[in-house]
Amino acid sequence: MKGQISVELIIILFAVMVIFSFLLSSIGSQQSEFVSSRNTLHAKEVAEKVASSMNGVFLAGYNTSKNISLPTTLRGNTTYMLSVNDTAQLLYIAYNDKTYNVPLLTSNITGNFLTSGSGRILQINSTGGGIKIGFTA
Repeated sequence: MKGQISVELIIILFAVMVIFSFLLSSIGSQQSEFVSSRNTLHAKEVAEKVASSMNGVFLAGYNTSKNISLPTTLRGNTTYMLSVNDTAQLLYIAYNDKTYNVPLLTSNITGNFLTSGSGRILQINSTGGGIKIGFTA
């Protein structure tokens, strides 16, 4: 009788361990999806902030300037790269093999973003019909 109880207890414990391991693996995958979504939202936020500032300076006209601070990395220590496609009038942000773009109001853009998130101040200047971008020291 004691042997039968021991075997049943072992079977029950094994079943409980299988259920817990399944739950833990599903929680881990959901956490990974959450981190990915958080990075995507932060990338969109950074791109929208830069594009909005560039469009605002362009609309305000000649001799207008604006400085904005860019994060060194996205949340989760994810590196990113900003770039402009003059022909399509788009600002791109690239991160984790993904890209997101935001429309710009002008294709007359001089300067570049040089490095991935520099943690420095991005200076945006209106040059009469276009914009000039660059980092301040």
